[in-house]
Amino acid sequence: MTPIEPALSPEQCAPVLRALGEPLRLRILSALRDQPLAVCDLSARIGAKQYQVSRHLGALHDLGLVRRARDGQRVMYSLSERVQAHGGDAANVELGCCCVRLE
Repeated sequence: MTPIEPALSPEQCAPVLRALGEPLRLRILSALRDQPLAVCDLSARIGAKQYQVSRHLGALHDLGLVRRARDGQRVMYSLSERVQAHGGDAANVELGCCCVRLE
C-alpha cells in the first residue's frame, strides 16, 4: 500500500499512535466508516457520553484523522483522507510510518 503522505518521522508518528491507543477513539473511527455523524449520533452508536465523544473527536481532529463540517446547527464528523476505506468493511489509518486497520 502506498502512503498518501510522506513517511512520518518517529517524532511525528508517536503522538498519533498514542492517540490510537485509546479504545474509545478506535471505536469512534470505526463508527465513522459508514457515514458522517454528529456527536449525539456517535454517542448513541458507541454507547458513550456525549462529552467523552466530543473530547476524543477534538483530539482526533487535531491529529488530522477526522474532519468536521457544519450542517445547519449540527457539526458532522467524518473520516479524513488519511483514513482510507478498503472494501467497505474495514478502514485503514495510513500514518506513513505504519498502517492501523479498523474492523
